[in-house]
Amino acid sequence: MHFDDRPRHRRTPTLLAVLGVFLLCVVALATPEHAHAALQKIAGYKKDSDSTFKTLFEYFANLRDAILPLSIPIGAIGLVIGGGMFLFGSHHAARTLFGVILGLGLILMAPALVA
Repeated sequence: MHFDDRPRHRRTPTLLAVLGVFLLCVVALATPEHAHAALQKIAGYKKDSDSTFKTLFEYFANLRDAILPLSIPIGAIGLVIGGGMFLFGSHHAARTLFGVILGLGLILMAPALVA
């Protein structure tokens, strides 16, 4: 007896998606130099310098500078989702909007807080 009673042709796309994600993870783990290069760029390494952090402050400043451009579109998406939840009468809309506004405010004020 099978646990999954769905027809076999409906399981195939799910199986292919899981297999694709697994293969992507295997390839990413087999070639770590790309991930290492991305981490070095975020941390502010130079290609000629050694691979140690100059200071923890510089690392967090570079991390902040890398995250800041991503936070604006993600915050806008969160505001749209929260607004849609509010329009449709969800009980969690105010909490979602408060969380998005608070998080976006903290991220946008981070340069002033760090300095």
